[in-house]
Amino acid sequence: MISDIEERLGKMGLVKSPFLNYDADNPDFSKVFVNRTKELYKIDLALEYYKTQSNRNIAFVGPSRIGKTTLLLYIMMRIRKQFPCLYFEYLLRFNEFCGKCLVFLNPDQAAAPDVMDSRELGNRFIAGSGSSKGTPIIIIDNLEEMLHMPEEEVEGFIRVFRRAKCLFIIACTEREWAQLMSRHQKLKYAFAEEIYIPPFSLKNCMEFFQSRISIARKGNAEGILPFTDEAARVIGIYSCFIPGRINDLANKVIFEALTEDIETIQPDFVRDIILRSPSIGSWLSGLNDKEIQAIEIMIEQNRPVSFEELAELIGVSRVAVAGYMQKLVERNITVQLDSPGKKKLFRITDAFKTVLV
Repeated sequence: MISDIEERLGKMGLVKSPFLNYDADNPDFSKVFVNRTKELYKIDLALEYYKTQSNRNIAFVGPSRIGKTTLLLYIMMRIRKQFPCLYFEYLLRFNEFCGKCLVFLNPDQAAAPDVMDSRELGNRFIAGSGSSKGTPIIIIDNLEEMLHMPEEEVEGFIRVFRRAKCLFIIACTEREWAQLMSRHQKLKYAFAEEIYIPPFSLKNCMEFFQSRISIARKGNAEGILPFTDEAARVIGIYSCFIPGRINDLANKVIFEALTEDIETIQPDFVRDIILRSPSIGSWLSGLNDKEIQAIEIMIEQNRPVSFEELAELIGVSRVAVAGYMQKLVERNITVQLDSPGKKKLFRITDAFKTVLV
């Protein structure tokens, strides 16, 4: 079975699956990191400020699977030679968190006892951060776990975030971050930078395929084969250009291609897999190619679009587009927005996006 899979990958020009998970210690990790230029620039500014000023904590916020963990690990890989870094995959209970941080800040000292009062333990953490060697950075992923913690523990975390002489870099899902800020208003004073991580652009999506396939490719060929450019675009669209979802769907597509012994993956093959999905297929059932093309354009544009824009991009009349939109609005796939003047604008509904991702 394994040899059969290897043989079929070989026909595609690959030596392994391109869509493996890479951790920060993997030598290929930096090769598959698709550039997040704006986010990294803001980190560099914050680190420069941190050298001479008090803490300027940073919160990375975005949808699930957007690449927050990957970005945190990449940042840590870049800065750990310059700054001592402690990484938490998820938020621990307050006392355990403080104990680990105290050992990190002062490795020669014994860990704080678990029985110590939480406030006193927080005080030790704050004091220890001021006397530690170097400029410590504490990175916390999945801060949304804080929503399930007792009030006093949350208050303890906010207190050390605000007073400790560390730089805290955290990641949190968008909806849960809003809930935390609503419940704990002091939290907004603990983070000077709130950086939203957007979905990929089409260009980023192509870079994603190129970076991963270049590592898995057999020989020195260029391009993104076994995927055509249009097949990669379709995968990006139906993943809403969210990196983790792109990886999941691309993995599913390449597995199907291996099963059917297909050497080059075309867009129609991808669409057929999507249409066979029970959830998405029920929404798209009965739509013609032009109506599906209109949906894909609106997802790719990621903004409200007009009849005129759709007519030009699809290559049909404005009257034809009006018919497509009426059908898509009735199915709750698109919604018409209130807009000034006579121009009518449409966007994909949140309900339909939820089915996609």
